[in-house]
Amino acid sequence: MAVLEKIRVRFGVFITVLIGLALISFVIDVNTLQTVISMFSSRYDVGSVAGKSISYQDYQKKVDYYSAVNQMIIGANSLSEAMQERVREQAWQAYFQEYALNAEYEKCGLNVSAEELLDLARGRYISPVLYNDPVFTDETGEFSRTAVVNFVQGINSDPSGQRAMYWNYVEQRMKDAQLAEKYVALLGQSDYLNVLQLKDAVNSRNTIADISYIVQPLGFTADTSIRVTEADLTAYYKKNRKNFEQETSRDVEYVSFPIDPSDEDIRLTEEDADKIFEEFKTADDLKQFVTFNSDRSFDDRFYKKGELSEKLDSFAFNATLKSILPVYREDNTYIMARVAAIRNMPDSVQVRHILISQQGRTKEAVNKTADSLVTILERGGNFGYLAQQYSIDQVANRSEGDLGWIKQGSLISAMKNFEDTCFIVPRNKYFKVEGNYGVHVAQITERSAEHKKVKLAVVEKVAEAGKITIQSLFMQANELAALSLNNYDEFVRLSNEKGYIRVPAYKIMESDKTVSTFANARELVRWVYEAKDREVSATLNLNNEYFLVAAVTEIREAGIAPYEQVRVEVEQIVRREKQAEVYAQRIKEAMNGASSLEAVAEKLNVTVEKALDVSFGNASISGIGTEPKLEGAIAGAPVNTLSGPVKGISGVYAFTVDTRETGSAYTEEDEKMRRRLDYTQYRMFDFISVLEKTKNVEDWRFRYF
Repeated sequence: MAVLEKIRVRFGVFITVLIGLALISFVIDVNTLQTVISMFSSRYDVGSVAGKSISYQDYQKKVDYYSAVNQMIIGANSLSEAMQERVREQAWQAYFQEYALNAEYEKCGLNVSAEELLDLARGRYISPVLYNDPVFTDETGEFSRTAVVNFVQGINSDPSGQRAMYWNYVEQRMKDAQLAEKYVALLGQSDYLNVLQLKDAVNSRNTIADISYIVQPLGFTADTSIRVTEADLTAYYKKNRKNFEQETSRDVEYVSFPIDPSDEDIRLTEEDADKIFEEFKTADDLKQFVTFNSDRSFDDRFYKKGELSEKLDSFAFNATLKSILPVYREDNTYIMARVAAIRNMPDSVQVRHILISQQGRTKEAVNKTADSLVTILERGGNFGYLAQQYSIDQVANRSEGDLGWIKQGSLISAMKNFEDTCFIVPRNKYFKVEGNYGVHVAQITERSAEHKKVKLAVVEKVAEAGKITIQSLFMQANELAALSLNNYDEFVRLSNEKGYIRVPAYKIMESDKTVSTFANARELVRWVYEAKDREVSATLNLNNEYFLVAAVTEIREAGIAPYEQVRVEVEQIVRREKQAEVYAQRIKEAMNGASSLEAVAEKLNVTVEKALDVSFGNASISGIGTEPKLEGAIAGAPVNTLSGPVKGISGVYAFTVDTRETGSAYTEEDEKMRRRLDYTQYRMFDFISVLEKTKNVEDWRFRYF
């Protein structure tokens, strides 16, 4: 009855809301009502691109798709947090591609035809997406067109559907990359340079000057002799308000308590490792022992020299099957190892197989068929013919059962037993192996050069903070948070009193996942955006790695920054400008009546410097850096004439042009090519950010992730 009553109450509220909306619609116009409804519905969206909302459910479907693709690529059933983040970004970019980029491409008449896509996969100019994909390489690790053909031909015979899913994924990436390349090339062609601009650009690059100069550097520390008033600052701010546009962000200060093992925790871990080592020395089933006793799972792979860490590598390749590496410590991890197996084996093998289906048949019947096929093959039977008659692997059947070259880990996890056997069996021997998809009858036709390889059983025990350590750290953090009384000044006082270091973090965005050195700081970011200015947090737990107490020190809202928030920055700018005026006047007075730059330098007690090969077409001046005003002044100054002062970025300058030479090596074609390359490279990196603004991209994924 209580549950029914709750349903009635909630349903009553729902009806009330509907009636309310109906009544509102009589007095509010349709557009306003639609805005209100959109506001509520958008709460369940992860973002919006070009006015198109992306619901959480739709976004999650794309995330699931890219998760499946990436799991297939790495042959795992789950993804690490870093991989999951990458997958979420792939899903988001897919929406940006669909709603923003594709619309732009369509406006420009750009497309990729089926014939073009086929050419990118098998033609003369292979798509970089395909060319750099390790799935489509041969035994040497180089791209293989044959591997592509074999992969595509095997799509229809793959009962799992994984090949089809991966090929669709690859094709879409090839198409997206090709469209982007066309679009950027089109942008590159849109840069127009008229005759006068072209001539001026060529002359600038062909004209080179050597100069002598003096500089009064503009320091980055406050010059107390320069007087600025509040009126100066407010006047500058009012005149340059647009330069202080900002995004929503927050500043914080925090005290962190790393959840590291104590000396006692480390001692206990060492004792535990020593006890395990005694059992490890006599263990018979090394894989089982590692599984039950190590903080790292058993690694079934064989390694050749140089592929392991330095200490393990040195042990492995100077050991026998009876050798044991005693416990040693790396950071907070205790490690021990034994040799599990030693083999001379190749890096890759070429194999052909006949895959006999188990569907509708008993295990005994399938194995009996496999044994018969092995016998027939050993007596000279035709492998290709038998593959056509008995194998369900239609891809390999087109090449007489040939799977091509495989490496350790190259086959999906469901075929690991078959893969492992392939590296053991001698060349040309026929053998059978039971697998997840059926029974394989196979033969190794080629083997690459053999190397000594070692499989190690490695036990790792990681020292972690124990219960007492964690409680002690939490109490320290909790004490700071509680005694601060939600007051920033108290937070500062207590931190200083206890010797805690307060670390600032500036301009934290609401979508940030990383703050300072914390890789996953979403809990901190969420709190920051719920908190008020100068509020102090309760104890925060970041990934069980840190306890954190934080305080908000600045709140910035999107738009033009208030004067109070940027006053310090404004004062630095104004003070620097006034300093430049003082230095310019000082140089001007020194130049008055001076016959040479050396005479000016003597009056100012500075040294005359040289800068060679100064060209108006270059971005910087040798020995000085980027000073566009100075470059412009040099370009227009007569030779052997005292010139200045010039107020630059880093200082105030006076100079003389010692020599100026005009050549003809740089041509109009050179300038056109340079402009085209610069423009294309600039647009390649810039057009995405431009589209994000013009397409009104709103990313609200931080609400959920």
